Amino acid sequence: MVAGDFNNNVYWHKPGWRMNHGIVVDKLARGGLVSAYHVAHGEEQGGETIPTLYWRDRRKDGPTYHIDYVFIPAAWTPRMREVRVGTFEDWCGAGMSDHAPIVVDVDV
Repeated sequence: MVAGDFNNNVYWHKPGWRMNHGIVVDKLARGGLVSAYHVAHGEEQGGETIPTLYWRDRRKDGPTYHIDYVFIPAAWTPRMREVRVGTFEDWCGAGMSDHAPIVVDVDV
């Protein structure tokens, strides 16, 4: 499992740039890991509908991005019970962080 603030997303790709997020996603996939969020929500990398970062001013209507990820073994995906992103209100609005966590519940 690989999880954390990757500080990146495919919508920031620059041709030839070695820091492109898609390169990391591809390398993890070759190692058998997939993004739990993307599998559970049926969304493509770069097409996330739920942000994990409320950047700069920490406002719900301010700049938002999806830059936090939980990559799990692909074999675990049938056993995912829930994959959710914490709410703005509980995390950012409450002053806890400018990030909302991704929680992945897997039936072991």
